[in-house]
Amino acid sequence: MGYKLVYNTDTKVELKFASGTVFLVYLGDEIPATTTTTTLACNAVVLHYYKFDGPTSCSASQTVYRLNAPSLATASKIYSDAGCTTYAATGYYSDGSIYRYWTYTGTIGDAVSCPATTTTTSTTVCGIEHILGYSSSSCSSACSGYDMQYYDLDDSSISQSTAIYTDDSNCTTFATAGYYADFSENICRYWNGTAFEGNWSYCPSTTTTTGGPTTTTTTTYSSCYQITGSLYYSTVSGQAACDNATPLTRYGDNSSFASTTTLHTNGTCGATASSGYYSNKSIWRYWGGSSFSSSGNCESPD
Repeated sequence: MGYKLVYNTDTKVELKFASGTVFLVYLGDEIPATTTTTTLACNAVVLHYYKFDGPTSCSASQTVYRLNAPSLATASKIYSDAGCTTYAATGYYSDGSIYRYWTYTGTIGDAVSCPATTTTTSTTVCGIEHILGYSSSSCSSACSGYDMQYYDLDDSSISQSTAIYTDDSNCTTFATAGYYADFSENICRYWNGTAFEGNWSYCPSTTTTTGGPTTTTTTTYSSCYQITGSLYYSTVSGQAACDNATPLTRYGDNSSFASTTTLHTNGTCGATASSGYYSNKSIWRYWGGSSFSSSGNCESPD
């Protein structure tokens, strides 16, 4: 099969065969080069970072970084941007299991295991001691019972305590269910074995009256409750108390403001409230310092 050599340019020729087939032949540098494109791996990974110390980086704050590998263990580059064009700052980087030291110039150190996590167990010291009377049957018996030591975590008064225990090391053993009397405050409270029930009451006081051949013994109990809701006070008038915006917490022998016959400033009903007008925003009552007298309804604002 014959062919004809035809020069088209200085860098390529045509070989034209008799059959009509034409081949282009490139000369020298004009032969097209093969181009290979490499795509840079850019993996988003959440890492801990701390500038000065490797072990600290294991639990430091976390940020999303980019790596040229799927994990910190296999990576050789750490980037701060989503396009993997800017190297991350110099410092220690950790995935929580290992940490590696990286420099902003592009070098990375060997992987080092994070230190083992130490779990600290704290022991609660139970150090508030109570000398209490106890009875399984009644407050009256507890108030006249033997002194025993008990402990709690909350307060030095069982009027505010939420639990009592028999051990003073860490308060793990609940006291036995029953009635407990605090002789320092002359009050009694029922404990069901895991929690206190209801409010406390004063220990009974006993009055003995002797008249002729008959001796009469009368036992009375006094209770103290926090009055439901807030009260508002004024020395001017009942309506002024209704309009007052400063709330007060007060106590009495009944939790209802309308029904209580006493008014006190503390939870043991020992300190009497100042005389004046008191309101719960619904009604007002005048407290004279030892008893209530006049009362009325609060007027609605115009």
